[in-house]
Amino acid sequence: MSNNFSNIIEEAKKYQRKCEVNARAHFLLWENNSKWNKRLGIPVIILTTLVGSTLFASRAIRDSLLLEIVLGSMSLVAAILSALQITLRLADEAEKFKAAGLRYRSMVRQFDLFLFKYSDRINDMNQREKLHIDFKDLIERLDDLASESPSIKDRMYFKALLEIDSD
Repeated sequence: MSNNFSNIIEEAKKYQRKCEVNARAHFLLWENNSKWNKRLGIPVIILTTLVGSTLFASRAIRDSLLLEIVLGSMSLVAAILSALQITLRLADEAEKFKAAGLRYRSMVRQFDLFLFKYSDRINDMNQREKLHIDFKDLIERLDDLASESPSIKDRMYFKALLEIDSD
């Protein structure tokens, strides 16, 4: 029977590792989306401020075709960047990835507790049923988390895997 216990303990370790990798991958996507949100948002603020203040403060615009073209182009670029920012919803997506990463990190801690509770009780026959129930409960919670979480790209998963392996 201890072999069955050992198998569950080994499976729990594998699931814990998967949770660690998923947590890191979600955090990488959170960082990436947050970075891109700023990369789009900051130029929008700068360009719209420049265009607006120049148009408001300058009467020379009517006399300068070049200034009109430059300001019109800046305004167009700001509008395109703003539309991209709104359409891609990078800030919203970033927060979803962060929340999923936090939930996966919580699952890592739950697997830690499970392993702490049962690793030294491999030969305790009285714990067999409880071990199965607790393991099944963890897997069900992990399945729920996976179905609720945003998808991660394979590229980010493997990047996270490499980071975890290098630690």
